[in-house]
Amino acid sequence: MLAVIRRLVVPLALVVLSAACGGGLSADEQELAGVLATDLEAFGRPPMSDAERGCVAEDMVSDLGAGRLNEMGFVVRDGASATAITRENQAAFLDSFGEAFSECIDVRDLFTRDADLTPEAQCAIDQLSEDDLADGYLIALKSTESTEDDIARLAEIELKFATAEAECAE
Repeated sequence: MLAVIRRLVVPLALVVLSAACGGGLSADEQELAGVLATDLEAFGRPPMSDAERGCVAEDMVSDLGAGRLNEMGFVVRDGASATAITRENQAAFLDSFGEAFSECIDVRDLFTRDADLTPEAQCAIDQLSEDDLADGYLIALKSTESTEDDIARLAEIELKFATAEAECAE
C-alpha cells in the first residue's frame, strides 16, 4: 500500500510543497488559485481532473487567503508561481491541502485511475474505507512532517491493505 501511495503522492508532494471548491474569490485570489491549479496540473500525478485541481486550489486560497499564502512563500509573478514555501509553513500548507483534498477529491477514484495497479491491489483498494485511503494519501504526503500518530495510522492502513491484497489473491 505504501508503495502505491508513494508512487501516486511523491510527485504531487513536490508540487504541493513548491506550489499549493471555494467560491467568492477576489480577482487576485482567483489568479492565485489558477496558478496553483496549473502547478498541480503540470506534474500530472496523481491524474486529477481540471475540476479537482481547481477545487483544491480554490479551497486552499479560500482557507488560507492570498496574503497568508504569500507570507508562506507562495508568490505569483507574471502569471506563474515563484515559490519557496518555508519549512515552518509546510505543516499549515499541507493541512490546508489535506482539507481541500478531502473536500474535492474522490480518493477511491483517484487511486483506481492508475493503470499500473495489479488486480490484487485494485481489489484491496476497493476494500479500504475512504478514510483509510485519504489518511494514507495525506500522511504519505506529509512525509517528514509525520507524527508518531501518523506513522501508527499509516502502519494500520498498510496492514489492512496487505490483508485485503492477500485475500484478493486467493
